[in-house]
Formats: sequence, structure tokens, C-alpha cells
Amino acid sequence: MQDYVPLKRVKDRREMLIFSAIIFIFIILICVIIFVSIWLNKKSKKEFLETSMFFVCANVSKNKKELENMQDNVKDFGGAGKIYQKDEFYYLIINSYFDKESAELVVNNNKKVYENIQILELKTKTISNKTRKKFKRQEINYKFLKKMNKNLSETFDLQMKFLSGEVTDNDLCSKLLTLKFDNDDLIDEIKAAEDNDYGDLVLNYANLEAMYFASFFNNFFESDKKSSVICEFVVSLALLKVDFFNNL
Repeated sequence: MQDYVPLKRVKDRREMLIFSAIIFIFIILICVIIFVSIWLNKKSKKEFLETSMFFVCANVSKNKKELENMQDNVKDFGGAGKIYQKDEFYYLIINSYFDKESAELVVNNNKKVYENIQILELKTKTISNKTRKKFKRQEINYKFLKKMNKNLSETFDLQMKFLSGEVTDNDLCSKLLTLKFDNDDLIDEIKAAEDNDYGDLVLNYANLEAMYFASFFNNFFESDKKSSVICEFVVSLALLKVDFFNNL
């Protein structure tokens, strides 16, 4: 009988190792599931989190007329020249950026041109879970939100390439036309959607975006300030995003 004792201990040890391995794999599996769940949940909220846009402004004043007198000068230098009101102040915007570092670089490079040049940071509010779920109940709403972000991102990239001479006038307009046609198709989908609590709001902003596209194409080829036209377009899309989020 003593000959079987070591065999039994080896067998018990082997069973314990197998059991431990199964438990370990099970724990890893649970961790992976939790990680994926958190990642998917975070991803679904990503579009609704607070974000900042940084607007480089040639000047700020309570007197709108003062900024209107500077608009042509900003446009001549290739800036947007768009006037934006926040509270009791008016801001003469040159361009918009996704990160503060880029905006600060532009400010530092233009201090000799504009004495009062500065950055205006505008934030989109974080959308609550309740509003987010209600908003996403209609797929077309979420589709519009992603499309609006895509339009802004791709237009900004095209603007940078255009300003640096990487794309031609025709290349720029060709790519923007694709975005415009997609936006027009989306408007038809929004109109066709039924029982949409956010239908009027989404349609209103989709139409505003369509208006900005139309304005760009109406002005670009006839203008001798093409850099200003594309910058104004990007600034308009950036302000549109901020305004849309803060009205949800």
C-alpha cells in the first residue's frame, strides 16, 4: 500500500494545478469581460463628453463696430474674420483649433500683427446619461452627431493642408463636396424619421451646416481671399458644434 502513496500525492497535486489553472483562466476571462464592457461604455459616451475648442481672436471688445472695422484686415491676412458674441463681449476670430498648444503657437506668431490677440476657449457641456440615452433612442440622431464631428475634423484637416499648399483648390472642393452631399442625404433621413424627440433640433442644425457648406462654395471660387473663406467655414462648423451640444 505504501507504493501508492506518492502516486496519490502526485495525482492530488496535478488536480490542484488543473483546478488553479481553471480558476486563473476564469478570473482572466472575467477581467477581460469587465474591461471590454468598460471600454464599450466609455466609447459610447465619447461623443458626449465635454470637449474644448480654442479660437484665436485678433481682438475682443464690447464695441462690435470696432471689430467690424478690423474684419477686412483679418481677412486680408487669411483669417476667418468672424465676429462671435459671448456675454457682453464680441470676439473677432482668426481661426479655431482642437488643442490649446496650436492656438498658443498662432498667438505667439501674430503678436506683432495684433496687439490684443488672445485665445477664447469654448467648452461643450457633458451630456447626462439620461439625455444621452434618450437622444440615441433614434439612430438618426447619433448618426448626425457623428457626422457633424466628422465634418468638422475632416474640414479642419483639409484646411491645414490647403493653407500649407498640400492640396489644390479643386482637391479641397472635391473632398468638401463629398461631405456636403452626405450631409444633404442625412437631412432627408432626419426628415423621414418618426417619433423623434430631438428631430426638430437635429434638423435645424443639419440645415445650418448645409447653409455653411453652401456659403463656402458660393464664395470660394470668386474670392481672392480663399484662405479666409476656408478658415471662416471651419470656425462656423466649430461654433455650430459648441452651440448644438449646449442646446441638448
